[in-house]
Amino acid sequence: MRVTLLGKGSNGVVSIFTGDDDLPFSDPLSHLDRIKFHSSLAYPKVIRTETKNQVFDAYATSLMGTFTKTYDLFAHGRPGQPWVLASATIGGNKIAFTGSLPVQMGFSGSTQTQWARWVTIGADATHVRAFEYVVKTNSTSMPAITIPITVWVTDELL
Repeated sequence: MRVTLLGKGSNGVVSIFTGDDDLPFSDPLSHLDRIKFHSSLAYPKVIRTETKNQVFDAYATSLMGTFTKTYDLFAHGRPGQPWVLASATIGGNKIAFTGSLPVQMGFSGSTQTQWARWVTIGADATHVRAFEYVVKTNSTSMPAITIPITVWVTDELL
């Protein structure tokens, strides 16, 4: 499939699109399936990047069940609830938060899970937060863990 970069100095419009005609250049909203970029469309912009080494608490041997906790990462300073993107570095690998991310698990032998920790990232009207969900199915201890989390705050308010 052909990819075209087209620009007109007379109106300052630039577009990248696929196909064998120029319709996406002149009418991008009717051809969004073919648009890669169009200067007339508004795209979210990252306006702030923060990285924090977040410590997630240990859980004692005596605790069993499901647990949730919220950790404030930082105050975002936006006038509403911003759309945020995030990644975590686990075992030296950067992993995108595309929902809840499993960040820690404990095992008995090679197959039976005794506990697990999932984290997701979001924002409210004042802070970017990490939301933790823990399941502990037996009386083993669950150690604390420190996870580097990078958050990109966008100009888009939800």
